[in-house]
Amino acid sequence: MFIGYRKALEDNHIKYDSSLVFPCEKVTFEEGYQFAEKIHEQKIEIDALFTITDLVAIGAITYFNEIGVKIPEQISVVGFSNNFVSVLITPSLTSINQPGYKMGEKALKLLFKEIKSNKKGLPFKPETIVLPTKIIKRNSTFNLVEK
Repeated sequence: MFIGYRKALEDNHIKYDSSLVFPCEKVTFEEGYQFAEKIHEQKIEIDALFTITDLVAIGAITYFNEIGVKIPEQISVVGFSNNFVSVLITPSLTSINQPGYKMGEKALKLLFKEIKSNKKGLPFKPETIVLPTKIIKRNSTFNLVEK
């Protein structure tokens, strides 16, 4: 995801700013809450927050709701994975839907292919498999532009 973020900046001629990136260690609700608090306290000027998972996004939304920051009017929030809890928070969370079941299916088939190759003593050539994702627009964003 980070590589995609950097590529999107580059494609749009926007300079990368490391102070706008908050690496998750545990990928938890608490981290999202703490990052939102840090953004607010340090007065970091952003109009949108894109997170690694919906859980982190929900932590951020919870903090913003507590302090009265209006979502999406003052800040838009986007999660990743389209977890069922995305619709349980207010406002409901815009999320990137990833095909988790299909990812597991493809990964398992690739693993079996590698195991068979290894058993036969044949070289295994790793593959890159790209599956489509989709933006699920909800109430935590507005004016979302898709390319």
